[in-house]
Amino acid sequence: KEEMMFTLISDYIDAGQGLNSSLDDFEKQFSYSKYYLEREFKKNYGVSLISYRNNKRMEFAAKFLKENSVTNVVEILHFSSIYSFSRTFKKHFGISPTKYKDSQSQIIKNNSIVS
Repeated sequence: KEEMMFTLISDYIDAGQGLNSSLDDFEKQFSYSKYYLEREFKKNYGVSLISYRNNKRMEFAAKFLKENSVTNVVEILHFSSIYSFSRTFKKHFGISPTKYKDSQSQIIKNNSIVS
């Protein structure tokens, strides 16, 4: 039963739900103590629930940047500011969101030329 609950939580996050949720939000959503969720999620997945959420949030950010402006991604993912998003993105990927977006545009452009 517990394993199934953590699969539900990870599926929820993987589907793009809960990307902005805090531990308090997860506690309300899944009716378990946030301390229990955090501890048991880490046991099952090897990373904390919030780290898992943060990693997925960055994956979605990279995906959204392909077709949206940095400002729009900040709004979609409810970051407090462009600065906060940029810092988090760069820490995760080692490149600024603007440079990432530019590199993706160049890849798409090059693929169009080859086709």
